[in-house]
Amino acid sequence: MSDSGNFRNLRDSLYGNLVALACVPKVEIDGVETEQLERRFFPDGSATKVLTFSRLERLFALVVATGHEQLRRVEPRQLARQLGDRNLHVYLAILITSKCDLESLLSFTTKLLVPRTWTDVEHELARLPVEHRSSLRVVLGDDVTADIFFQKQHDFFAPVIEKNKEIRGHFRRVPYVKEKLIGQGSFGKIYEVVVRLLAMRSSLHSTHLRLLYSNH
Repeated sequence: MSDSGNFRNLRDSLYGNLVALACVPKVEIDGVETEQLERRFFPDGSATKVLTFSRLERLFALVVATGHEQLRRVEPRQLARQLGDRNLHVYLAILITSKCDLESLLSFTTKLLVPRTWTDVEHELARLPVEHRSSLRVVLGDDVTADIFFQKQHDFFAPVIEKNKEIRGHFRRVPYVKEKLIGQGSFGKIYEVVVRLLAMRSSLHSTHLRLLYSNH
């Protein structure tokens, strides 16, 4: 099998591992429950759980095998370590869920992993969530992958909810795993909401928090 074929198989395997951790909200109205795939989100820590050091080594071995000039003296282990040191697990996870090709991963590697030291330019390029598509085009070298990445990135940025506390930020996702319409009137609609909750930062709580909210 070609390197591209091996890459696609590994990428798709990692994609499947990530999706297995994803939360897909369900909305129940009049007893009918439907999944809201467009509101899917990945709980905090999903990227680091899936992208283990050994899996990163396998992935970067395929990147190094391309023979790119900037990678001739670089080992896959070095790249895996560099990704961890620079906290780029989420960036790579978004790239994988964007169904990137080997060329885009190669571009990501040479732009953000190969440089031994980071300037302000690299720090800005690696900042998430990305606000400007132009930054993604620089890192990924491909307009199509950049556009998909720009849309997919928010799957990874639902707020983190701890017991009795919400860590706020600029997000486009809410960590609801289920909504049930329980009332409506001139004031608006009221839903019962099941929220993905963290008891501690290190682990997901097994009990969901329930709350009520109105759309007004």
